[in-house]
Amino acid sequence: MKEAPIKAIVRVWKKEPKSAIIIFPQLVERRYQVMMWEPIGQHGAGDPYAVVEQTRPATPQETERVVKEYENYYDASLVVRKRLPRIQWSTL
Repeated sequence: MKEAPIKAIVRVWKKEPKSAIIIFPQLVERRYQVMMWEPIGQHGAGDPYAVVEQTRPATPQETERVVKEYENYYDASLVVRKRLPRIQWSTL
């Protein structure tokens, strides 16, 4: 059974290999880091603001491709947003 949809932002690296990255702003991993996912490398935590500076917004086609890949692999449901929301940092 799928859990509740997860909010996500899809970006693409400006430099090679110009692959997509999904940022999960509600999944705070540790202070000032949230969970992220790339097709190569899979999950990891990172600074979402630094990633946004080094990436560009994904096109609708890029977004559709990487979201389908993630949803199929993890049997999850994503709700894609265009902008990074204010993140509720934990008090770790």
